[in-house]
Amino acid sequence: MSNDAWLSRPLAENQAAAVSTFDDFITDFSFTQNGVRLHYLPYPINPVDTDTFERFYTEVYLPLREATDTDAEFVDRIIEIYTSDVDGASGGDNPASPLSEIIDEDTEYQPFTQETSWLHLYALMYVGSTEPSRVFVDEPNVSLDAVTSVEGAYIDVLSDVGASQLFGTLASQLGYYLPNEGGIAYALLFGSLFDPVIALSPDENDTEAEDAKATTGDALFTRYAKLLRGRSINAVSLISEFATRVDEKLRENLSTNNEPFPTRLVLSQYIQLRTLDQAELLDGDSIIKTGICNADMRSPSDGQTYSSRDERLQDFLENHPMLDNTEARSVFLLGALVGRLSAYQYSEGVSQKLTEQYPPSSISRRVIPEVTQEILDRNYTYGDKDDINRFNQRYTNRLADSMLVRSPDDWTISESESKWLYALGVAYGKQDTSKGIERSDEIEDDDDGTDEVDSTDETDDGHKNIELTEYW
Repeated sequence: MSNDAWLSRPLAENQAAAVSTFDDFITDFSFTQNGVRLHYLPYPINPVDTDTFERFYTEVYLPLREATDTDAEFVDRIIEIYTSDVDGASGGDNPASPLSEIIDEDTEYQPFTQETSWLHLYALMYVGSTEPSRVFVDEPNVSLDAVTSVEGAYIDVLSDVGASQLFGTLASQLGYYLPNEGGIAYALLFGSLFDPVIALSPDENDTEAEDAKATTGDALFTRYAKLLRGRSINAVSLISEFATRVDEKLRENLSTNNEPFPTRLVLSQYIQLRTLDQAELLDGDSIIKTGICNADMRSPSDGQTYSSRDERLQDFLENHPMLDNTEARSVFLLGALVGRLSAYQYSEGVSQKLTEQYPPSSISRRVIPEVTQEILDRNYTYGDKDDINRFNQRYTNRLADSMLVRSPDDWTISESESKWLYALGVAYGKQDTSKGIERSDEIEDDDDGTDEVDSTDETDDGHKNIELTEYW
């Protein structure tokens, strides 16, 4: 259309004034993330009368127009508009963090709770610097129910993982990777939910991060677009990016002398997968198609405890349907044994840990039999050295049983799924401590005598490191 088209149909003075401010209006209702322009425009569901217009101007337009200091403030205002007031126990305060029962500090956490709203939310995500412009989403009615569902699932999963103490107290130390105050709704609308936990580049052979303003990351914003529409995202590609990110982070840590294996990163990925699975927003023919976790693990806070580490491991396996698959169970148990032996190596002052010798990137169907044998031999050597006949038997027996079901040459599990499940196993094994175990003073026969505890050194994410201490 010609820029002079208005000459054939002149505008009244008030119309011309409104049109002249349109560009500024649109700019005020948008922000840029990773080179993608995101617009969020609330609008009334029903026909606009005088009362509706005045309400919209006061409750929507002015707060958003005034939220000009930062992009984050704009998203906060959007969430406030669509969020009902949630009163805490003290009346009017934000609810306590879902982790408040297992950590000392009480951080505020604001759930996203959609009202019976009089507004829809229009979303547009596009890159205007290309020719033609590339539109990722043009959605006139964002699925606020989906956002609410993800938010609720996230709180449930985070609380369950923390309360069960399956990974020690690490669930309370994931702020570097996962949303805390503000929660999932903010991270979804801002386009930042996956950033800390997925590969810097979709190409697993690309060791360099993409340009922050690059427009090639279609998969990332296509993923956000689907979630905002209430549609499922592909679990296969997500797990593949998770596995690649674990290897990237491990290389980063080795180069900076941090604790090499990124346990917190893997746990954060696990929580994200469980959240999306519980919200029924994952699809694809992957290991998790039968479900990730039944979400009824025992919790010491509920008076439910384990009598041994063996019982806890068995409960973990039984409550994770994805580990019913013997192939998935095999690589998980192999990783768990590597993680447990690495914890032992820390306590013994061994310089190069098994997690460095056998990182997830080294795991493939071709080498798994050889790696498994080497790990079992190492376990036997350490057990013989300390005169422990059943050293880590909870892992070795189950690993042998699952490996014998089918030769790895005949496995159907994908390489990326193998690598990520192995990484999850390592994370579990490194945190397989006596926390949450009701036991006698007598040490279990298969115990290695070590527990992982937090120290004041650097961690895998650059904050605090994992160090070992002998409790017994």
